[in-house]
Amino acid sequence: MPSSRLLRSVVALGFALGGCHGSQQDAAPPVSLAEGGSAQSDFRQLRTQFFDADAPGRAALTPRLGDFLQRYPDDPRALDVRVYLAFARIEASDRLGARAFLEPALKGAAGPRRDFAHVAEAAIFTRSGEAPRALQVLRGLEGKLVDLDERFVYGEERSRAAFVAGAYDDAIEALLAWLVQAPLDRQARARNMAEELLDLAPTPALVRALSTLKRAQEGGSRADLEMARAWLSTTIAHKLTVLAVAHSDGELARNLLDVGPVALRVSADGERLAALASARSKAPVVAGRSVGLLLSLGGPLERRRAAAVAAGITRVLGSARAGAGGPGVDLVVRYDTNDIDAALAALAADGAALFVTGNDDETARVAAARAEVLRIPIILLRVPQRTPPPQGFTFVLGADDGAIEQALIQGLDSRGHRELARVGAGGTPCDVEPDAPGRPRFPLGTWRKSGVDALLVLGDVDCARDLAAEVKSSREPLMLALGLDASPVYATLGLPTLAPAAGPYPANAPAGGWYEALGHDAAVLAARALEALPPAVVARREEVAALHEKARAALAAAQGELWTSAARGFAGSRSLPRELSVMSFGSNER
Repeated sequence: MPSSRLLRSVVALGFALGGCHGSQQDAAPPVSLAEGGSAQSDFRQLRTQFFDADAPGRAALTPRLGDFLQRYPDDPRALDVRVYLAFARIEASDRLGARAFLEPALKGAAGPRRDFAHVAEAAIFTRSGEAPRALQVLRGLEGKLVDLDERFVYGEERSRAAFVAGAYDDAIEALLAWLVQAPLDRQARARNMAEELLDLAPTPALVRALSTLKRAQEGGSRADLEMARAWLSTTIAHKLTVLAVAHSDGELARNLLDVGPVALRVSADGERLAALASARSKAPVVAGRSVGLLLSLGGPLERRRAAAVAAGITRVLGSARAGAGGPGVDLVVRYDTNDIDAALAALAADGAALFVTGNDDETARVAAARAEVLRIPIILLRVPQRTPPPQGFTFVLGADDGAIEQALIQGLDSRGHRELARVGAGGTPCDVEPDAPGRPRFPLGTWRKSGVDALLVLGDVDCARDLAAEVKSSREPLMLALGLDASPVYATLGLPTLAPAAGPYPANAPAGGWYEALGHDAAVLAARALEALPPAVVARREEVAALHEKARAALAAAQGELWTSAARGFAGSRSLPRELSVMSFGSNER
């Protein structure tokens, strides 16, 4: 360790040498209490600034870190500061200077300080073209670092080393672990760095990573891991989509639709990929076993429903190309909010023998009319205004909103709640603004004066969460009754809550709630119905018409285990039989 006088010289020269070699021979002079307290305060500030800084910010800390060593050369925390200085010199591309500052800590006693010094040493290896060596050092530190700040830096350096070393499977695993443990105030920084690191991986490695992430998501896990995995999947999918579109790579587009996250299919990226994939493939006029899925993306609520429906359908059908061991039914997807007629006609030309659509009322209305003209069976996820013809091609899987509301109102009444207010459709908007800064968004005071004792929530899950948070904060004795869009969170709000129940729903509801369950049921019945059709491609008009007639009859009789009804199918009718009730969660006593 250099003497104080020599270290002052190095600092004065702007760290041109980055540190110097040697050993401390002089006995440490006594440190006054005042000086010790000042050193402790300065160290805490520097430590916070170091761990909160990005790479340029660390490099910019060099003078202040050097000043600490100049003022307190014999302070016990000087070794920690030398490690911070090593990182600062690394970020300034001064690897030799970084190594010089690091040596005393590397030669020190075993423990957390030396472990963190080895993280800095690994960072030097990575940036010196020795990434495999860095990865070996970092693997040896797994589980040793307990300080949250040091673990954050460790996670970043391990991810970088794995990507630079070309160990891409290890890199994705390390990156995911880092994103999970990153504190909220550092999430943005971690994600920015993650995007930079992903640029180091070749396309096949990223496609393989998407497939691995998708399989892991289907297995389920804790919420923080799922959130990080979803972000990572979406980010990789977007990077590959940009690449596929830029190079008109139809094969990459098809691979992405197969292994990408479910949400990709109901996004603008998904639409571009679908067009690219179909442009590079031979589309049949009609393929006997294919389902055409038309989803509206008109607004946030419709997009949320669309993602849930797609998740439910792909859960059953497996993928757009029905992988081995699946039900042998292909899924053809289009997204349209302007020309529903043209979209359905295009799905029919792509080979759809049966449609699933109607995640919003307008699409359900137009699609029902168009299906009767095309004479192709269609499953609607929302109830249309007109009752479908008894022997027609329209089958209604969705539940009537009016019946749902009536069941919830009766459930509230039976529990002694008779003064209710609506939130969402037909009531206080979910995006209502507070009447003054710092005030609640929702009119809790008005409801209190009006004697309101229950809230009928007809918005989505975000609306329900926001409302519940304000109700809990105000300690108002209110019960919430959730409509179908908000029902997935019925057991998580921390308030007395009612939710609509139908068959197994919501007790065994999937993460996407009612519309994911509907997507599941639509896929089950569609797959059963299309079993009656040959898998061969058919182009002759009269044969196509015969197959559509056959699919209509098979759909009317199809049966399976459903998630939104105790019934097993349409039983010959055109609306799914369903008994509605309500399910309560939490105590009604406040």
